[in-house]
Amino acid sequence: MPRLFVLLSSLVILQACGNRVNEPAETNNENPEIFQSTGPDGADLLRILQGRWQNRPDSTLVLEVLDTKIRWLHNKTLVSESKIEIDGSCESVNCASAESLPKEGWCFSEVSQEGIKCYLVSHCTLDSLSISPLEKADQELVFEKL
Repeated sequence: MPRLFVLLSSLVILQACGNRVNEPAETNNENPEIFQSTGPDGADLLRILQGRWQNRPDSTLVLEVLDTKIRWLHNKTLVSESKIEIDGSCESVNCASAESLPKEGWCFSEVSQEGIKCYLVSHCTLDSLSISPLEKADQELVFEKL
């Protein structure tokens, strides 16, 4: 039974961490303001992000995802807490404004009173995560699961 669980978990992660579908976003005909992602399922992606992630070069920086909240900690002190929204295709209003999106990965947005910040997830496994803020795509942050 444990082998079956590991196998199923691996399949979900492989599917969720896969490439985005490069098709136009679908719209909801009843309410055109509702965005429907064409990428991997947001619930699966959010489930993968759950937990604490420690920055590899700077072990004092920790990213924590609890349900639909994202928290940044520095030296075990809370720096910020926001709502997290998943965008499997990086085509939502929050993330689509980026000039050039890579063909691989998926996005999430940090939604706070200060505004919305979109991140590209270029790599994710059960124990490692690489993200970049879309406005500074060359500033990759690499984390390992705690």
